[in-house]
Amino acid sequence: MLTQKNLNAPLSLKGIRRLALSAVAALALSGCMNGAGLDGMAAGQTRTMPHERFPIQVSSTNEEMSLMVPSNAVTLSPEDRARVSMFAASYRKGGHGELWLASPTGSSNEAASGAALAEISKVFVEQGLSPAAITMTTYHSSADNAPITLRFKVYDAHSPNCRRWDQNLAVTPRNGTSPNFGCATQSNLAAMLDDPHDLVEPRDMTPADADRRNTVVDKYRSGEPTATARGSEESGAVTKMDE
Repeated sequence: MLTQKNLNAPLSLKGIRRLALSAVAALALSGCMNGAGLDGMAAGQTRTMPHERFPIQVSSTNEEMSLMVPSNAVTLSPEDRARVSMFAASYRKGGHGELWLASPTGSSNEAASGAALAEISKVFVEQGLSPAAITMTTYHSSADNAPITLRFKVYDAHSPNCRRWDQNLAVTPRNGTSPNFGCATQSNLAAMLDDPHDLVEPRDMTPADADRRNTVVDKYRSGEPTATARGSEESGAVTKMDE
């Protein structure tokens, strides 16, 4: 216990050294607590997950196609019909929202474009698209041969920037993660996404397999096994023991 007498007593050389070492240790500890450590992580910094450090950015764009229908055309050419089929396949694979079809009015090919618009809509339905997803509209044009415009929305994923290589990974006294930790995983995920819109909102459930459901229910009512029959190659055994 320190008393007034102790405080007034002269310090020995050993005591002075001890106080100096304590002051240096306290100063070093204060620097580590208030600033960044040798591994680049500041005091109190949270070791966040990779998807929080390097979020995948998703943006939307419009995929468009134009068809030039001559004023004397009666139907779509085979080439244009093939292009329309490919456009419908692109929409079915990664399109979202409504599929817009816009034909010109006031142009020299107005009548031909109107007839082609109905044919394009029929091709879309033949490709498995719902009529409710197709929106047909018009736009005014005084050109001789104005195009039919087809448009739908697609989503694109942008991978994060993984270029922070300024840290010596051999010096991590606080066992902190590197600045690029998890960035490669996020970049690979962005490149492998089948549809980036899945990061915006989940997909709707697909319809149930009614045929298979009825088959299982009928077997259950008849007292038959409802499990799918398995062959010998599906036994799961790695080796076959000799009897």
